[in-house]
Amino acid sequence: MTRPKLSWTLAGIAGIALAFALLAWHRRWIADDGLIVVRTVRNVLAGHGPVYNAFERAEANTSTLWTYVLVAVVGITGRDPVFTAVLTGWVLSITGVVIALDATRRFHRERGSTVPLVPAGAFVLIGTQPFWDYATSGLETGLCTCWLGVCWWLLVAVRAESPRRFQLVTAIVFGLGPLVRPDFAVASVTFCLALWWLVRPTKLATVGLAAAALVLPVGYEVFRAGYYGTLVPLPALAKGASNAAWERGFIYLVDYVRPYFVFVPIALLIVIFALAVRRRWIVGRARVLVATTTITSVLLACFVLRVGGDFMHGRMLLPATFVLILPALVLPLHRVTAPLLGAISVWALVIVIWKADGRAHATAFRVADERHNYATWTRTEHPTSADVFLAADGPATKLVVDALANHQHLLLSEGGVSLAMNPAHPEPVAYAVGRLGTGGATAPLDGIVVDVLGLANPLGARITVNQPGMTGHEKSLPWSWIRADFTDPAIDTVELPPAYKVTYRSIRAARHAMTCGDLAELLASVREPLTGHRFWTNLTGAVRRTQLVIPVDPFEAEAKFCGASLSVHEVKASSSYEADGWGAEHASDSVRVSTPTSKGYSSDVGPTQWIELDWLAPREIRKVTLYPRADELPGAGFPIDLKIQTWSGGGWVDRASRTDLANPGVTPVVIDCTPGERTDRMRVLATKVPLVEGDPRLQLAEVEVE
Repeated sequence: MTRPKLSWTLAGIAGIALAFALLAWHRRWIADDGLIVVRTVRNVLAGHGPVYNAFERAEANTSTLWTYVLVAVVGITGRDPVFTAVLTGWVLSITGVVIALDATRRFHRERGSTVPLVPAGAFVLIGTQPFWDYATSGLETGLCTCWLGVCWWLLVAVRAESPRRFQLVTAIVFGLGPLVRPDFAVASVTFCLALWWLVRPTKLATVGLAAAALVLPVGYEVFRAGYYGTLVPLPALAKGASNAAWERGFIYLVDYVRPYFVFVPIALLIVIFALAVRRRWIVGRARVLVATTTITSVLLACFVLRVGGDFMHGRMLLPATFVLILPALVLPLHRVTAPLLGAISVWALVIVIWKADGRAHATAFRVADERHNYATWTRTEHPTSADVFLAADGPATKLVVDALANHQHLLLSEGGVSLAMNPAHPEPVAYAVGRLGTGGATAPLDGIVVDVLGLANPLGARITVNQPGMTGHEKSLPWSWIRADFTDPAIDTVELPPAYKVTYRSIRAARHAMTCGDLAELLASVREPLTGHRFWTNLTGAVRRTQLVIPVDPFEAEAKFCGASLSVHEVKASSSYEADGWGAEHASDSVRVSTPTSKGYSSDVGPTQWIELDWLAPREIRKVTLYPRADELPGAGFPIDLKIQTWSGGGWVDRASRTDLANPGVTPVVIDCTPGERTDRMRVLATKVPLVEGDPRLQLAEVEVE
């Protein structure tokens, strides 16, 4: 090739790389999810291990390799890990693009093309804004771009006559896919198959290449199973990566392609590809290379569509797009192709001018333009430090700072909850958040960040879906579970605002479930000290824990893991006075005396009243204990005539009765119901109640069943 042609080609490559670098840097930021990775990096460097919370072994990051790349860079440079994540992602993105461009140049030269090569598919990187945004997001996108670019370069370079060492290195790099992202395992498979097809090794050499490709991912998988007790990162469990949601996936696809008319350059490239096939420009090795990138792109895209896309606009479809355009990043300039190449460049220029307006471009329901949202929330054009996130989180951050300064042992939340913390957790503070990255920057490394969306919570990642339609965040850990784990059992009766949807009984059911069966073993796998025995137990039980599903309802979970639900699931009453510390719920909250916040149950005015306790599953009832009101009017409202009734399936059956009962004061009244009978519903029917301050009412501090 003549030097002028080479100069034109290199100038085009340099120009497109520079343009991409400038656009990406112009949009520099870090996502809240990027801050999640940063907290793990800080924990590793602090000696706590690759965990999100020091007290619990949970793998909160999707990309294993990205975490350790940042550990290495931050450990060597000693720089701020947040900005380091931004800068490292930017450098890797540019590196991947440059390497891929050079590989495509080599690809076309090896086909015998001698005309100048000009940017073509590379303009897709310029005209599709999510490529700019996620290059510096603190997420693994830059690493993905770099790995795919390197794989493409190696695929173009490898030959049957290549040195054995080069072939082994190629296999090792191809095998890194699952460590870059779990879904990149499909890319590893297609690249490795292409390697085998291009090299056609002997059986022994095939075994060697397979071993080289598998050594790192399999080795890490053994570590993951033994260390974390599961086979996949928690985000894979939390996001239900095994579930199919094709309809949402196609909505996500439309949300990605429509704002930037991505279908325009793709269609033009398909036309060029059809011309190349017709003119037999793609033959021999070139067919294998193009087929490999095309199949890989389709498989990656199908995975994204199947799981329902993502809540981040465009992000998950960027790798599939990049792989698809690899053979066409630069193309030979012919009289036939020139108009099409010109059209692609015009498309890119128009989109850059049109869409670089600082506005949100996501259009689908529950899909967010993350960069725009966080720039708006933090009121910062380039949010590249933890400080701007903490400032935006304002009042919630102050709650945590004040609690630490005053040495208060509290569970706090970004919604303003403040409760005494469970003494079983010696950590200084627990902070419950949905914005996990910001929460991780707020709470100290020796504190606990309670993830309500399951990305870093072994319980939350495994619960059943309770907010369907929110791709990536369909599991929200109820406050019953949070309080059962992290608040002092002595304050179970302290009420939260109705929005939190928590009852005292559900807290107790969740706490009981956490002590039983597979659920107790799950918690032991991540919270017990990592001894040799614990590692082996984790390793051998990893498949079972990965498949473990926890009912989101604490009562159902209690029944599943403890064999039966002894906790009352629901309290019903003929009528109930719900004010001043009274309420039907207080009849079964384990508070046997009347307190200002839990006086017990009081009916409205009426001569005949009943209160009913329901369970999720039948249980045996042998004894019912009625605890009288025990405040300034001890025993007031205690029934004079009553019946204990159980539900037979078709009606209520009398099990015991009492008549002419005197006011017992504060002494509990025990009613024998032997022989025991199994039922899921029991009620106290008061056929005659006394007057309380002139009105007939049924009043009890607690109803207890044994």
